[in-house]
Amino acid sequence: MSEDAKAKKSSLPGKIGWLAGIVGAIAGALSLYFTLWPKPPSIDDWASKATSVCNQDARDVKSDVRAAQEAIAIIAQDAQSGSMPQSDFNNLTDVMNSLSGDQQKLVGDLQAIPRPGSHHSDVDSIINEQKAGSEDIYKASGELGSANVNDLNSIITAVESANSDLSDAIPHWRNAQQVAGQLGVQCSV
Repeated sequence: MSEDAKAKKSSLPGKIGWLAGIVGAIAGALSLYFTLWPKPPSIDDWASKATSVCNQDARDVKSDVRAAQEAIAIIAQDAQSGSMPQSDFNNLTDVMNSLSGDQQKLVGDLQAIPRPGSHHSDVDSIINEQKAGSEDIYKASGELGSANVNDLNSIITAVESANSDLSDAIPHWRNAQQVAGQLGVQCSV
C-alpha cells in the first residue's frame, strides 16, 4: 500500500468518528431542549387560572357597573329637574374611572395567564371581547372628563355618551363570559 492510500484509510475512521460525535452532540442538545422546554398548559389549567382571575377582578367590575348605572339614573333625574349637582357628576366620573381601571386590570390579568396548547382562538376571543369592553369604558371616562361642568347641556351630552358606551361594553363582556363558560371558567361573580 502506498502512503497516500494509508493516509486516506487512516483518516476515514477519524472522519467518521468526528461525524458521529457531532451527530451525537446535536441529538443530545435537541433531546435536552425538548425535555426542558416548557409545555403549554392544558385548557383545564388555563380555565382554572382564569377562574381565579375572574373571581378576583370581576367582582370589582360588576360592582362598578352597578354603581355607574345608579349614578347615571341619578343624573337622569337631575337633568329632568333642570339642575345638576356637581357632586352627582363627580360621582359618575369617579365610578367610570374606577370601572375603566378595574376592567383594564382584568384584561391584563387574563393576558398574563400562559396560553393553553389548544383553544387559542377561544382564549383570544375572551381577551379581545374584554378589551373591547374596556375600550368602551375608557372612551366613556374620556367623554365625561371632557364635559364642561359649567354647561348643563355639555354634561347631559357627556353622560348620554357615557351611558351609550357602557351599554356597548356590556355585550362584549357577556360574549367573553359565554366563551369562558364553554371552556370551563367558573366565575362566581
